[in-house]
Amino acid sequence: MKLGIDFDNTIVCYDYLFYREALSLGLIPRALAPNKNLIREYVSENEGENQWVLLQSIVYGQKINDATPYPGVVEFFNQAKNHLDIYIISHKTNSIVPDKEADLIEAAKSWLHVNQISQMLPDHAIYFENSRENKISRIKEINCDTFIDDLIEIFLHPDFPINTKKILFDPHNHHKRLDKISTFKDWKEIKQRPRGRDQH
Repeated sequence: MKLGIDFDNTIVCYDYLFYREALSLGLIPRALAPNKNLIREYVSENEGENQWVLLQSIVYGQKINDATPYPGVVEFFNQAKNHLDIYIISHKTNSIVPDKEADLIEAAKSWLHVNQISQMLPDHAIYFENSRENKISRIKEINCDTFIDDLIEIFLHPDFPINTKKILFDPHNHHKRLDKISTFKDWKEIKQRPRGRDQH
């Protein structure tokens, strides 16, 4: 079975890092919850989109190794690699970075190595695509049986392969439940799900 997994906000938890960096730049009040989605909404609405882009470039670039894996995800990889073909397929581009010398893809690869995830996978199993459409094309090309992502927009895209099972990773209950999309709030739940069956 081929399992595809998104990278940002699915394997990597940025909540506290976004909170720390936004607070240090004076972009959010201390009372705001350390939740990436809430921070994005607050900064974009109150400080402007350029400040949100700057914050992203810091978190996804030079400070990425301060981000943590979601609880249970490393254990999931360690166990699942024995009976699944696992692929990391993510949309990641350097175009958001004001500093042209920064490389978000190399930063992401470094994070995977530091957290000993890339060592569990073959070299050909990690893909960073420069557009959402190319990400979906890669999922189709690999012929993933199941894909795990935090973005519901990926699953609702008209080109998303119809036979690939959809697992939405939603730790903050940010999305409403939809038919044919299984929703889980943590990696422990994903690890315990019955294989070959959808849950909602």
